[in-house]
Amino acid sequence: MDKQTFIDRYEFDITKDRLGQGSFGEVYKAYDHEKDVWVAIKKAQVKSIDAKEFTLIDEVKATRGISIHRNIANYEDVYRFELDFGIYDFAIMQYYSEGNLEQLLAREDINFKQKNGILKGLYKGVAFLHKNKIIHRDLKPSNILISKNTRGEYIPKIADFGLAKLVESSING
Repeated sequence: MDKQTFIDRYEFDITKDRLGQGSFGEVYKAYDHEKDVWVAIKKAQVKSIDAKEFTLIDEVKATRGISIHRNIANYEDVYRFELDFGIYDFAIMQYYSEGNLEQLLAREDINFKQKNGILKGLYKGVAFLHKNKIIHRDLKPSNILISKNTRGEYIPKIADFGLAKLVESSING
């Protein structure tokens, strides 16, 4: 996809639609005119630190090979464009209107059953990642997105795989 097609497809305002930001990027709520749905777009400048390049492409690749899991927030795609002030990656993922766990805990007083459900979901998500040889290395409330199902249950979605490590071998014995 070229830059103009991307701009025509995904509509967002960087002054009004920012959902959050971290060390390496910002996340925006955007409207996907092709699919007619809201999405989240993570924007990050491609950076080199100590001869290592940090890109959203690597973050997307970290989870691309695994199957869908209800407790993992997967990216749909990633695009790279040269802008006036550098080279940027734009990663597209589902938009979660409940925000992240940090925001949920600040906004609502959740009960024991809800907390238990969130913890069980996190356990299942981490176990799934480990089974697929992915170590997250940055698990914190702001990196856990929240969805709400039709029964009103909160479903945690582990996100932000920028510091994830793919384990290439296992220890036997």
